[in-house]
Amino acid sequence: MSLITATAHNDGTHFGDVVRDIFGDRFESVHMAHLITADGVGIELFQFDTPQNQPPNTDFEYERHGIFHFCLTVEDIAEQARRIAEAGGK
Repeated sequence: MSLITATAHNDGTHFGDVVRDIFGDRFESVHMAHLITADGVGIELFQFDTPQNQPPNTDFEYERHGIFHFCLTVEDIAEQARRIAEAGGK
Protein backbone atom coordinates (compact mmCIF):
# COMPACT_ATOMS: atom_id res chain seq x y z
CA MET A 1 0.00 0.00 0.00
CA SER A 2 1.20 3.49 -0.83
CA LEU A 3 0.42 6.62 1.15
CA ILE A 4 0.65 10.11 -0.31
CA THR A 5 -0.08 13.12 1.88
CA ALA A 6 -0.44 16.78 0.99
CA THR A 7 -1.61 20.03 2.50
CA ALA A 8 -3.26 22.69 0.36
CA HIS A 9 -3.77 26.34 1.25
CA ASN A 10 -5.68 29.09 -0.54
CA ASP A 11 -2.41 30.96 -1.03
CA GLY A 12 -2.30 31.67 -4.77
CA THR A 13 -0.14 28.66 -5.61
CA HIS A 14 -1.22 26.44 -8.50
CA PHE A 15 -2.13 23.56 -6.14
CA GLY A 16 -4.00 25.91 -3.81
CA ASP A 17 -5.92 27.39 -6.74
CA VAL A 18 -6.89 23.92 -8.04
CA VAL A 19 -8.20 22.87 -4.62
CA ARG A 20 -10.05 26.20 -4.16
CA ASP A 21 -11.69 25.70 -7.56
CA ILE A 22 -12.98 22.32 -6.32
CA PHE A 23 -14.17 23.36 -2.85
CA GLY A 24 -15.15 26.99 -3.44
CA ASP A 25 -14.24 30.40 -2.11
CA ARG A 26 -14.70 29.49 1.57
CA PHE A 27 -11.80 27.02 1.31
CA GLU A 28 -8.65 28.09 3.15
CA SER A 29 -6.72 24.91 4.03
CA VAL A 30 -7.02 21.12 3.95
CA HIS A 31 -4.85 18.08 4.73
CA MET A 32 -5.25 15.15 2.34
CA ALA A 33 -4.14 11.53 2.48
CA HIS A 34 -4.33 9.26 -0.55
CA LEU A 35 -4.06 5.53 0.18
CA ILE A 36 -3.46 3.20 -2.78
CA THR A 37 -3.35 -0.60 -2.70
CA ALA A 38 -1.09 -2.70 -4.92
CA ASP A 39 -3.98 -3.47 -7.27
CA GLY A 40 -4.86 0.21 -7.72
CA VAL A 41 -7.80 0.58 -5.33
CA GLY A 42 -7.58 3.89 -3.54
CA ILE A 43 -9.22 5.93 -0.84
CA GLU A 44 -8.81 9.64 -0.13
CA LEU A 45 -9.20 11.26 3.29
CA PHE A 46 -9.75 15.00 3.81
CA GLN A 47 -9.29 17.04 7.00
CA PHE A 48 -10.40 20.64 6.51
CA ASP A 49 -8.80 23.24 8.77
CA THR A 50 -10.66 26.26 7.42
CA PRO A 51 -13.57 26.31 7.24
CA GLN A 52 -13.46 24.13 10.29
CA ASN A 53 -15.44 20.89 10.31
CA GLN A 54 -18.58 20.97 12.40
CA PRO A 55 -20.30 18.01 14.02
CA PRO A 56 -23.80 17.26 12.75
CA ASN A 57 -26.77 18.63 14.68
CA THR A 58 -28.13 15.13 15.18
CA ASP A 59 -26.64 11.68 15.63
CA PHE A 60 -27.73 10.61 12.14
CA GLU A 61 -28.62 13.13 9.45
CA TYR A 62 -30.31 10.67 7.12
CA GLU A 63 -31.67 13.50 4.99
CA ARG A 64 -28.12 14.55 4.03
CA HIS A 65 -26.82 12.11 1.49
CA GLY A 66 -24.76 11.92 -1.65
CA ILE A 67 -21.21 11.38 -2.72
CA PHE A 68 -18.71 13.99 -1.63
CA HIS A 69 -15.98 12.94 -4.04
CA PHE A 70 -15.59 10.19 -6.60
CA CYS A 71 -12.34 9.28 -8.35
CA LEU A 72 -11.58 7.00 -11.28
CA THR A 73 -8.27 5.63 -12.53
CA VAL A 74 -8.53 5.38 -16.32
CA GLU A 75 -6.14 5.17 -19.26
CA ASP A 76 -7.97 7.66 -21.52
CA ILE A 77 -8.85 10.70 -19.40
CA ALA A 78 -10.37 12.71 -22.27
CA GLU A 79 -12.69 9.87 -23.29
CA GLN A 80 -13.78 9.27 -19.70
CA ALA A 81 -14.40 13.01 -19.18
CA ARG A 82 -16.54 13.05 -22.33
CA ARG A 83 -18.59 10.09 -21.09
CA ILE A 84 -19.06 11.71 -17.67
CA ALA A 85 -20.18 15.00 -19.26
CA GLU A 86 -22.62 13.15 -21.55
CA ALA A 87 -24.15 11.54 -18.46
CA GLY A 88 -24.60 14.95 -16.77
CA GLY A 89 -21.47 14.92 -14.62
CA LYS A 90 -18.90 17.65 -14.31
